[in-house]
Amino acid sequence: MPTLATIDMGTNTFQLLVAEVISSHALRRIGRERRMVRLGEGFSTEKRIRPEATERAIAALIDFRSTLARFAVDDLSVIATSAVRDTVNQTKFLAAVKQATGFDVQVLTGEEEARCTFTGVQMVMGNGWVSAEPMAVIDIGGGSTELIVAKGTEPTWIESLPLGVVPLAETYLADDPLSPAALARMGKEIDATLATLVHPPPPQCRFAGTAGTITTLAAMAQRMSSYTAEEINRYPLSRDFVAQTFARLSSMTRAARRFQAGLESGREDILVAGSLILLRVMQRFGWTTVHVSDAGVREGRLLQRYRECFVAPTPTSTNRR
Repeated sequence: MPTLATIDMGTNTFQLLVAEVISSHALRRIGRERRMVRLGEGFSTEKRIRPEATERAIAALIDFRSTLARFAVDDLSVIATSAVRDTVNQTKFLAAVKQATGFDVQVLTGEEEARCTFTGVQMVMGNGWVSAEPMAVIDIGGGSTELIVAKGTEPTWIESLPLGVVPLAETYLADDPLSPAALARMGKEIDATLATLVHPPPPQCRFAGTAGTITTLAAMAQRMSSYTAEEINRYPLSRDFVAQTFARLSSMTRAARRFQAGLESGREDILVAGSLILLRVMQRFGWTTVHVSDAGVREGRLLQRYRECFVAPTPTSTNRR
């Protein structure tokens, strides 16, 4: 049973996952760490990764490297998403990471990120969700939002939207308490971006979601004092709860939000933005429930690497004369 690891360098959070892979569709987590890095800090105006964000990123990666030394890892994949994908100083940033850590980073395209996400969510939802009925998945990230529609085991439609909780929070949520006018402008930007979708998902889709905004909302719905992935997975999060939570959080001061059960420290501002993205998506496409997955891009990437490196290809038949 091989042991694989993935480091996900997100726009807001860096995460390390170490797992024993049981099959092409199942794994057992044996190590997890996360750091709130805010790699995309200031990105909404500068479109570059700041030196102080680079320092935080390298510090987190060095910590992860120390953790990895405790495991006999057969394969390591280090991936980066929206912030690194879109920054104007990508080459300089990746060179700094390589020099300080030795890590070779693969920058995922929006489509590659979405496919990894779908694979991770599919693992959690199980075979009962793999049928002729379409399935829609949303991944609300720090720098972008991915929407995937699948029929069976393969995505049939993928869209990566420039809706990230970090730039939205920096642009519209600087006031404390929040400005109703700024909240309205943020809603208009989200709606305008969703209106650009050429092939919107059908309303009869079953709807699943992953990443920090959605898992945090599920933790808040259950008033978790300690986050437990098993209680997050498949949790049915209602649109009414999302709407009520957005309204409540957006009326609070930043300090008051810190005391909300289930809300991870450091998400006091970005959860407001993420909640509104999720709410507007659910309203636009008629979904009343989103089923939550703790697994996403990291688990999906790890399973993809397992299939690429450890699963022998199926022999093709040949015609004999």
